[in-house]
Amino acid sequence: MEKVLFDIKNHKVLPQEICNITDVYRDSNCFYRSLSLYFTKDGSYYNFFRQQIYKSSKGNLENHKEIL
Repeated sequence: MEKVLFDIKNHKVLPQEICNITDVYRDSNCFYRSLSLYFTKDGSYYNFFRQQIYKSSKGNLENHKEIL
């Protein structure tokens, strides 16, 4: 997972063409499951992506105050 984070942060993951539609489990984590599926080809790492986004947004709360 560290390599995935490194690639995302350094923009080494190239956008893929959307050619297949894949259903993910419909719960409150479906956005994170989609990210996990896109970047790792496995939707089971959704909790990792959720935690990373939470940590990033928590650290940048000043930048997001206008949204809140």
